[in-house]
Amino acid sequence: MAHILPPFRADHVGSFLRTEKVINARNLFNKNLLSKEELTKVEDEEIALLHRNSKFYVARPRQ
Repeated sequence: MAHILPPFRADHVGSFLRTEKVINARNLFNKNLLSKEELTKVEDEEIALLHRNSKFYVARPRQ
């Protein structure tokens, strides 16, 4: 069966899994071993990394 390309572009809508780095930081925060500012910094860095990596997989318009 031939692969049929859809006439639309699909975007990811939903949640991503938390990285190990974020999980560990939240655990440390919950144990009062990490400040709110430090937790926010880790989360922001991981979100930025996810965003940079997601640009690699962006659907390109068909020629």
